[in-house]
Amino acid sequence: MELSSGGNSKRILIPAEILSLIFSCLLLVDIKAARCVCRTFNSLASPHLLDTAIVGSQTETIERFEAIAAHELFLKFVTTVIFSVYSLQGEYATVNGYYNDLPRHYEGREMRLPTLEQCDEHWRNHQRVINDQTELQESGDDKRRIQNALRLMPNIHHLVLSGDAGKMATHPLNKIWCPSTYRIIEPLYDLGKWQFSHGFITMSSALLSNRQCLSTLSHTDIRSDSDVLSSLCFSGMVQEIFRNLRRVALFIDDEIYRTSLFQTRVGECLAIASNLETLEIISEEWGNQTDLSRILCATWPRLYHLKLRINLGYDSFLLFCQRHKESLRSLHLQCLTLFGGSWGELVKAMRTHLRLTNIWLEDLDEGSEELWVRRDDLSGGWYRLSEAEAYVLHGGDNPFENMQRRDVVERLIEEGNRIWRAEVVWEV
Repeated sequence: MELSSGGNSKRILIPAEILSLIFSCLLLVDIKAARCVCRTFNSLASPHLLDTAIVGSQTETIERFEAIAAHELFLKFVTTVIFSVYSLQGEYATVNGYYNDLPRHYEGREMRLPTLEQCDEHWRNHQRVINDQTELQESGDDKRRIQNALRLMPNIHHLVLSGDAGKMATHPLNKIWCPSTYRIIEPLYDLGKWQFSHGFITMSSALLSNRQCLSTLSHTDIRSDSDVLSSLCFSGMVQEIFRNLRRVALFIDDEIYRTSLFQTRVGECLAIASNLETLEIISEEWGNQTDLSRILCATWPRLYHLKLRINLGYDSFLLFCQRHKESLRSLHLQCLTLFGGSWGELVKAMRTHLRLTNIWLEDLDEGSEELWVRRDDLSGGWYRLSEAEAYVLHGGDNPFENMQRRDVVERLIEEGNRIWRAEVVWEV
């Protein structure tokens, strides 16, 4: 930071890096005002005005995306693309049935109930968007137009697949998705379960054809098991989109538990990402008795964060921990079954091999009826997973082993009480 003087005035010259950092913390309205100060401010503030663009298989979002790509300034600043999935599901066959059920959903809410006319308008707007989306997807026009727009945007590095992007004020369909004066239930329309897959394949194909590389792939706003990626997302040339990824978050279809080829394809895609730093894999696994450890067969020297909601094998995951003991610092295990070993043994091994600074355990089992969840007490024989986390991070007593010893003691006490009661009855 330098001080310069000209005539009777003094000015402070702030380095461009500091100005850019300041602009990154401002609201959009303040950034717009800053751009009007001078050419320097305009140049440094503009990248923070629009670094994310939204697109989807709807005419409104594609037209907005094409306009950004045609803008000589903004096309260079966009680094993140959100593919907005517009998939509606509901319970009502008619607008009248939909309207009549609204009071039940508004019970206890301080929100204005929409009128029948508003419901009808909302319903018709949704049908218009859905019909438009179906036509674009069937003709392939959405893929062609998105690919042509992306060709003009050289700095795209992050892709987000989102089912709730319509709630963003910058979404072209936000007023339909989120009316400002009332809350409305989504009308009946089930587009099937592959809308996220269509978005992923559309964006991947477009980026690869333009020879553009991603560093981040995120699959967010998971609302149901229909918001999943199918096996087609991990086959053919699409696999190449994983090569330069550093951060990956995926919600995979439960078909992966039934198809070994699907498991192999996912493992191959992840193995291609040799510079992976964070990895999150989620699948609806309850009731499936299949070990998915094979998708973690690769070694990622820079991997520091791992979140899993898939079934694991004890031996395979132990080898994974040994291979990543130098890099892995954050671990999140949730809603998964462990095969071939016990959690008591595994947390002990994690304590031995890993140097974690953050860990979260939730809803774990070993293929039996016993499920270990997070609780604040030991009643009912439940494990306190928060204690297991503290053990992995800081050492001390393994709560799984303590609980096993406690179970043995309780059984011995119960057996002693049974013998004592039998002796009392005999003496009487």
